[in-house]
Amino acid sequence: MNSKFYVAIVIAGILFICSCKKNDDNTVKDIDGNVYKTVPFGTRIWMAENLKTTKYSNGDLIGTTSQPTLGVSNELTPKFQWAPGGVESNVVTYGRLYTWYAVTDSRNICPAGWHVPADFEWTNLIAYLGGENTAQQALKDKGFKIQYAGWRPGTDFVDLGLWGYWWSTTIENTEPGSVNQAYSRVMASVSTKVARSYNYQKSGLAVVCVKD
Repeated sequence: MNSKFYVAIVIAGILFICSCKKNDDNTVKDIDGNVYKTVPFGTRIWMAENLKTTKYSNGDLIGTTSQPTLGVSNELTPKFQWAPGGVESNVVTYGRLYTWYAVTDSRNICPAGWHVPADFEWTNLIAYLGGENTAQQALKDKGFKIQYAGWRPGTDFVDLGLWGYWWSTTIENTEPGSVNQAYSRVMASVSTKVARSYNYQKSGLAVVCVKD
């Protein structure tokens, strides 16, 4: 074989491998094998889709209720996940909903090397995008796939396809009546805004992860 031709083949192979690695850097895989697109915002990399995993990063199962609408209010720290609307086929479109107690479990529901954002990380992201009034549109423009999975406030599922609610790991204990609540972010399908709110920790909300 001609030596120049051989060198050209080797170089082409190296370039192909490098290009594949670059593409891989734009995705992350969870313990269940689900693959998610990722988006850089400044120096941070965010998952661009709602989490779907049914396991913690160590392989332990995240429980779910025997019936989707079964109440969990009598449990002190319920660690559950549900399909939005209680319908498993919705997971493909919307990801899953998780209680805050599952979100903050030390076994980590995010892929290894990733974590659920704290409230300040959400705040920094929204500021980077120009403020909460236009941040939702800015997220979409950057390739963030906003999935309006609704939420599970009690025994029911509401707002599917209309609103999205995403957990932070930060407890809210300063506002009157905010006992056992944590900060979240809320987006409506008819708005450009990303609002800061808080929800009861036993509720089911969506999750996106941030790279460590």
